[in-house]
Amino acid sequence: MEDLFIEEDYGKLRTARELEGKSLNIDHKISALHSTFTGDVDLDVLQAQDEKIGLDRNNLIIACIPALNEERTISSIILLARKYVDEVLVCDDGSSDNTSELAKETGAIVFEHSMSLGKGASLKTLFKAALKRGAEIIITLDADGQHNPCQIPDLLKPIIDKKADIVIGSRYHKDSKNKAPLYRKFGASILNYLTNGKSNIKDTQSGFRAFSNRSVKEMINVEAKGYGVESEQIIIGSKKGFNMIEVPIDVIYKGIIKSSKKNPLTHGIEVIGTIIRARAKN
Repeated sequence: MEDLFIEEDYGKLRTARELEGKSLNIDHKISALHSTFTGDVDLDVLQAQDEKIGLDRNNLIIACIPALNEERTISSIILLARKYVDEVLVCDDGSSDNTSELAKETGAIVFEHSMSLGKGASLKTLFKAALKRGAEIIITLDADGQHNPCQIPDLLKPIIDKKADIVIGSRYHKDSKNKAPLYRKFGASILNYLTNGKSNIKDTQSGFRAFSNRSVKEMINVEAKGYGVESEQIIIGSKKGFNMIEVPIDVIYKGIIKSSKKNPLTHGIEVIGTIIRARAKN
């Protein structure tokens, strides 16, 4: 039996137990959610919701989700994200499970790598596709359920209000309800110190971000193919003079299966290598 995050009361995430059986089949679990996004749309209701959460439909907003073997959570993340964005793009980075099929079934546009190239490579694929589709604002979030899509409006608002070029959802903001493991906080403090130059970002490793169109045009030049991508984005953003701000987010760790695809030490060494290379270049 596995854990799966689904929506409850338009904004809260709860955990539902997987039904018994060897094969993973979540269609019956998301059918009620899926019906929310199909059929006729009441434009007055949609406009009222947009005004309530501060969305501007004059901007094409696209969510970009890199994914590797995330069949347990990808469908619910897509369905929740679709409440707040115009399109959802997913890059399946060489998954060996049903990630692509489930993403397509729940309305995402899916790009597939024939082998795993890394998170940075996946984001580059997604950014190029989003720009080609005319995105004015791009949201990035993880596929494993750590990031709550219901907080997307919090990241969008500073860009819509022209107060930021890049918005980072921070687990370590003073208003965040963060229960990150101690080793994560310790590792993050080291990577923050190494990443930050003129910037003072408290969560340089958060993948929950919003980008303006002009900032994304620079982010496609990021060279990191793996987990160092977030640090390099900040280094480039600082060099280009983009206004980068943080907003508090709540992160879910409990119940997440393998919340990191790498050993924390290996992960940290990879990011430090990226920082050294990016600093030397920039």
